[in-house]
Amino acid sequence: MIADDHPVVRAGLRALMSREESFEIVAEGSTGPETVQAVASEQPSVLVLDLTMAGQSSRSPQAPGCRPCASAATC
Repeated sequence: MIADDHPVVRAGLRALMSREESFEIVAEGSTGPETVQAVASEQPSVLVLDLTMAGQSSRSPQAPGCRPCASAATC
C-alpha cells in the first residue's frame, strides 16, 4: 500500500514498484483517515507512508495491528 498526499509521488512509487513482480499495490491513500481505513480493509503486508501528510502527524495513533518497522526521512 502507498500513502502520500501528493498524487505525483504515489504515481511515481506505483511505477517503480510495478517493475517488481513480487509487489502488488493493493491500495493507495491520500489522507490519514483514508489510509487507516484502507489498511483495516486490505491488511497490506507493507505500507509505504508519507510521515508528513497534510493535516496529519506522524505521532497520530496507528491503525490497529500496525507497527512501524523502518523509517526514512530527508531534511
